[in-house]
Amino acid sequence: MNETSKRTILLVEDDAILAMSGKMSLHQLGYDVVVAHTGEKAVQVVFDDTLPVDLILMDIDLGPGIDGTEAAEKVLNYRDIPVVFLSSHTEPEVVEKTEKITSYGYVVKDSGITVLDASIKMAFKLFEAKIREQRYKTDLLHSRDLMRYVIEHTRGAVAVHDRDLKYVYVSKQYLDQYNVHERDVIGKHHYEVFPDLPLKFRDAHQRALRGEVSRGEDDAYKRDDGTVAWTRWECRPWYEADDTIGGFVVYSEVLSNEPATRMTTQDTVNYLRSILRTTRDGFDVVDMSGRILDVNDAHCEMFGYTREEFLELSISDIDPDETPDLTAQRTEYIRSTGHAVFDARGLRKDATVFDVEVSASFLGGEKDRIVAFYRDITERKKFENELKKQKDFLQNIINNGFDFVSLTDIYGNYSFVGNSYRFFGYDEEYLLGKNLTEIFDPENINNLDAALSEWLQNNETQVKGESRVLAANGSYIWVESLGKKLLGKDGEIKELLWSNRDISERKQAEEHAIGVQDRLQKIIDNSPLLIHEIDTSGHYVLVNEATCTLLNIAKDDLLGKHFEDVLPSEAAVVFRERIDHLVMTGKQMTVDDTLHIDGQDRVFRTMLFPIFRHRGSLPTVIGMGYEITKEIHLLKEKDFLMQELNHRVKNNLAMISSLINLKASEAAPDLSDIQRQIEAVGLIHEKLYQTGNVTEICVKDYIGDLVTSIFSSFTSRRVRIEKDIDDFCVSTKVAVPLGLIVNEIATNAVKHGFSDDKEAFFFVKMKKDTENGRYALTLSNTGNAFPEEIDLNNPQTLGLRLISALTGQLGGTIELQRVPHPVFSIRFGNSK
Repeated sequence: MNETSKRTILLVEDDAILAMSGKMSLHQLGYDVVVAHTGEKAVQVVFDDTLPVDLILMDIDLGPGIDGTEAAEKVLNYRDIPVVFLSSHTEPEVVEKTEKITSYGYVVKDSGITVLDASIKMAFKLFEAKIREQRYKTDLLHSRDLMRYVIEHTRGAVAVHDRDLKYVYVSKQYLDQYNVHERDVIGKHHYEVFPDLPLKFRDAHQRALRGEVSRGEDDAYKRDDGTVAWTRWECRPWYEADDTIGGFVVYSEVLSNEPATRMTTQDTVNYLRSILRTTRDGFDVVDMSGRILDVNDAHCEMFGYTREEFLELSISDIDPDETPDLTAQRTEYIRSTGHAVFDARGLRKDATVFDVEVSASFLGGEKDRIVAFYRDITERKKFENELKKQKDFLQNIINNGFDFVSLTDIYGNYSFVGNSYRFFGYDEEYLLGKNLTEIFDPENINNLDAALSEWLQNNETQVKGESRVLAANGSYIWVESLGKKLLGKDGEIKELLWSNRDISERKQAEEHAIGVQDRLQKIIDNSPLLIHEIDTSGHYVLVNEATCTLLNIAKDDLLGKHFEDVLPSEAAVVFRERIDHLVMTGKQMTVDDTLHIDGQDRVFRTMLFPIFRHRGSLPTVIGMGYEITKEIHLLKEKDFLMQELNHRVKNNLAMISSLINLKASEAAPDLSDIQRQIEAVGLIHEKLYQTGNVTEICVKDYIGDLVTSIFSSFTSRRVRIEKDIDDFCVSTKVAVPLGLIVNEIATNAVKHGFSDDKEAFFFVKMKKDTENGRYALTLSNTGNAFPEEIDLNNPQTLGLRLISALTGQLGGTIELQRVPHPVFSIRFGNSK
């Protein structure tokens, strides 16, 4: 059994046949599949928890009801589960909408089963990585709490100070032993809390800040109130992440009540041993030479040794990279710093090697010891390597893309740059930390600063502009810049993402375009199009020869004339309305006009649009027209040809049906079902052709003719048909599955229903409830009863599966009366 056979996929698809095909393909890949035809059903399946769904393949358009994105949101609010969207939509806004919901994948429906399988597997990997990361964080918090518990319950007191000798942390034992409250300590100077602290302790603090470790046994701490506390103590530095000294830690123990304290400590030690035996992390105690002195059960399980075997080993026996020099180096570092966290490799008893994270601490006392927690980070390393591969892949895309991609802070300082050398000749290290204004056109810096400031203050998430960049060789490059705000969870701007594209060639082309303006004017003058321009007062300011020829007016006479002096009065009124509309809306319009010229009606199509020559001025109106008299005639011919094409499609389907019929008479397989299915679809084309309506089918004629056609081919005996069908129409989307259902049930009657001892009788009835828009279809036949052993809800034959699936596609229900003869009752809503 492969891994995918253990996974169950919820396929959410409203089209029944696509759902059947998808389910079959996923089964072949080894997945268990549950199908839901609506968003509500998908949500119910997850909420019921009766089926172990591991991943959801979600279509977006699911017909009436909630769509796929809303269904996914409801599911994810209830349960964390990978959702891969499977849709035919490729619009960016649709994909972006799904990414805001979940980011496990988006597959276009026609991508193929290989792409779909790869996307499913990647979604599982991403989800498993997410779960591992959550578990890793939980374990990390557990270890931190465990270490805090160890500190809080050891008999020694712990206090942590920063470089200014202010308290950062104190343990409960510290508060109890020195009779102080946490609120009176944290943030206060050490000597403010204990002004009577002896000089020898103060000297130890200064040595710790220089990196030294100091200790004392049975030292007397004489208080100003006359009391004496006999203490055992150690003062050592603690280090920041950059290895600088951040302050010091004081470990101390008041020995005044040692017998009672020892009893309490023993109980605490026993309790801590119980915890260490149950933690998932490995734990060991070693001496300063690396010899193992104690381990917990998790450590034994992690490395495969028994406790007795462990006590005969040293660190070098369980670390394949450990050497005496490395052991000495690490122990000395842990001794001097007090604590260290590092990654290493573990060597199991069976010689397998795995990655571990080691958190080690130095314990002083009569005998120096090191205690360490071991965590198996094999999965984390795999995850980190996978992330690195993805990061390298993304970096490769950025470096080899068409755009220069970069990140800046809100002030414009670069924090990441792509392949800047390829675009502008700058090394990446040179640009990092610099402000983007340093490489942009210095003559445009003020405008650039103002635009950036305005964008940061408004609500727009993106900004777009053009500017020149100063390349390393001193030349200027025109770029189009697209900026996007990257927001944090609090809605504040964290960074700015920039994509810059070299548009130097486009700019050169624009400059070149200006140079050809004169040529364009010549083209206008010689164009066969009817081109004219009218100013805001209604006078012609531009006309070409074609316009003058049509109006039979010389160009010099037409320029400066008002259109009301040129056009017939009725046409002038219409033209004035059009100009007013253009000025008010600012949008172009296309109009068709019929003009009576030389005794003939000729049709012209004109595109009118406003041109604003100056900011704030009223527009002039440009008209560009051409004669479409021939095109109008051609459109009429096209309508005739479309009807003829529909007729030919019907004939072609009939021809295919005939060919299959001939093949069925020769070949062993029975292909008659396919023939009748094609005839059912072909009949729809015939009805569309006959009625001239390309969207709706008359049910009474269609089903009546379909049933008659099916039984007319049943030549072995005559079948009496009774029809009771209301006269109404449905859309072709409903008619196709409806016709295939009738075809399958009627065909089933021919093959299995009719018996030799009874008259062959078939009854079809279809009614529409006008109040609620529901349909009821009833089909029955005389003859044999429907077999009890055939489960209609879980059919085995293709025909019955098709009936069930098509009924589901219509959003309906099906009931079956088995005796004394089959009666199928199908009800569905108006899907028109």
